[in-house]
Amino acid sequence: MKKIMGSIVLSAILLAAGCSKDDVDEAVNKADKKVKEEVAVATTKDHEHVQQIKTAKLPGYENMMIEEAFHKFFKNPKWKYFVSKDHEDIVEFTGNCAYQEQEVKAKIQFVLDKEGQTFKLKAMALNDIAQNELTTAAMLHSIYDRDDHEEENQNNKNEVKEEKPEGSVKADSYFEEDKNVEEKPEGPVKADSYFEEDKNVEGKPEGSVKADSYFEEDKNVEEKPEGSVKADSYFEEDKNVEEKPEGSVKADSYFDEE
Repeated sequence: MKKIMGSIVLSAILLAAGCSKDDVDEAVNKADKKVKEEVAVATTKDHEHVQQIKTAKLPGYENMMIEEAFHKFFKNPKWKYFVSKDHEDIVEFTGNCAYQEQEVKAKIQFVLDKEGQTFKLKAMALNDIAQNELTTAAMLHSIYDRDDHEEENQNNKNEVKEEKPEGSVKADSYFEEDKNVEEKPEGPVKADSYFEEDKNVEGKPEGSVKADSYFEEDKNVEEKPEGSVKADSYFEEDKNVEEKPEGSVKADSYFDEE
């Protein structure tokens, strides 16, 4: 009842503002969809299937549970569960992230098998535009690669380092074992006074030298051609691969709706 009253009030406001009927219908539909979305999230966010996906780990990314990884990467994370028109159990995640230097709303769907024992990532959309498998894989890599870097940086910070003494102290108060070690002379000295074994070593030429004087073994190596080459000379196996369509596609071609 509240939703109906809200739609009526919104319609009246827009009509009074001089909007066309089409604009009013579109605004009302968006408002209704948003209300339905909020209700679905509120009523299903703790569903057993949602919890199953949250605590699971994606193949190839077993270092972290899905919920932990997604909540670190996305802003405003939300989960919901629904049954699709094809009678599939769908768990849907939505959250905001940066993509190509702008903020977008990501939608990722997981489908569970009939017994609810296994699942797979079904599809991903950005701003309701369905993405192909390549973009989806790149997104997952960004999500988990970022977490790996953060964990590595944290580990580096937590490495135990020997604390150096603070303030001015005499070295022999810390290094008693060095008292009888002969001190090396300071200031400029001739190198051969320290490295007697190098006296008879022939010095390497300084300055510009021919490369072949050092790398005789490379004389007969055929030099690879420089500059541009035709791509098909390297990727012959791709000649008959059907190219995937580019551009935007309708999200519902990949995504299930309630």
